[in-house]
Amino acid sequence: VLLKKGTYQVDGTLTITQSGVVLRGQGQHTGGTVLLATKKAQHPLIAIQGAGSGLGEVSGTRVPISDAYVPVGRRTFKVSSAAKFKPGDAIVVLRTPNQAWLNALGMVQYGWTTSSYTIGHERRISRIDGDSITVEIPLVDTIEAKYGGGSVFKSSIKGRVARCGVEELRLDSVYSSSTDESHGWTGIQLSRAVNSWVRRVTVRHFGYQAVGISGESNFNTVEEVAMIDPISQITGSRRYPFQVSDGLGNLFQRCYSRDGRHSFVSGARVTGPNVWLDCLAEKCHNDDGPHHRWSTGLLFDNTKGDKLHVQNRTSSGTGHGWAGAQVL
Repeated sequence: VLLKKGTYQVDGTLTITQSGVVLRGQGQHTGGTVLLATKKAQHPLIAIQGAGSGLGEVSGTRVPISDAYVPVGRRTFKVSSAAKFKPGDAIVVLRTPNQAWLNALGMVQYGWTTSSYTIGHERRISRIDGDSITVEIPLVDTIEAKYGGGSVFKSSIKGRVARCGVEELRLDSVYSSSTDESHGWTGIQLSRAVNSWVRRVTVRHFGYQAVGISGESNFNTVEEVAMIDPISQITGSRRYPFQVSDGLGNLFQRCYSRDGRHSFVSGARVTGPNVWLDCLAEKCHNDDGPHHRWSTGLLFDNTKGDKLHVQNRTSSGTGHGWAGAQVL
């Protein structure tokens, strides 16, 4: 879908729900293709949106991991029986922490529970040798029997959209004052999207994100996108220009933020790998990095802003605790 140069007023969200759809303009500059968000409520201007939710566990396929210790970076591990699996299968490696893990980290005081940190890592089997499974992407978190161990199940995720794109556009939002919060909030939202992209887009005057990745969205690329001059209060849950809140294999490269808070950031319990490469933030109001609650497998490479923190945020927010691990 080609939108030629000019300004287009949009009173709502443009939603892409079918695979293979590309929305293309004729430039992200002021003289290019401008989409103006006119709705006076928080909303995304563009959404690449699949259907459904969850990791699609195939009933009867779950088996425990039998190794006492599977380190970060390992691709091969043993299970009690690999008879239900074959190379090429989509699986989830489920890390199942116990109370001893919470106690060792000192996170109980911040409201962490074992059930809320049972986290699934999507992978695909590349090889099976007896009861040893090899996956194509290394694990980004340790699995230890003494801290609860883990299990594996076959996954069949339905409803994702693929090969969708948004490119060569300028997005802007109407607003009534410098602290107005009833206007365009997210420029482009990807949810249940895979192998898709956003490139050469400028997002101006939005309150929350230029591009947000959520809802089991994997292997997407955000390239040469800028978020400038956000309009909102300068406080929590605002101005997170380039955020992954769920998904793996996502790449942000050559992206720019001006006047953001957490410009290059992950949300809670995000399982990588995810990468921010050659990105720049100016006029920063806060730090970058994993923001809260145990995000793993993040790489910030030649990404510059005010500060990059991987830390125990203790009682910040509603009890963030350790923001992440295995972060470079």
